[in-house]
Amino acid sequence: MAYTGTSISPKDADEIINEVSRAYAKVPMVFRSFVPSLPELLRKIPECARKYTLGDLIRLLESAYEEGKI
Repeated sequence: MAYTGTSISPKDADEIINEVSRAYAKVPMVFRSFVPSLPELLRKIPECARKYTLGDLIRLLESAYEEGKI
């Protein structure tokens, strides 16, 4: 059975949620109110990005970050 409303298995859903939770836990509490939630950020990704793999998007954004574009 998939995670509610998705095709993601419960095991994968737990792993994904746990990893994202760990990443947010590293953000100091004082700054968390300034950091948008991951779902909020993902909703802002333009439609054109949906044709690329997550790996390609990560590499693009890492490169843009290193170049000071974001």
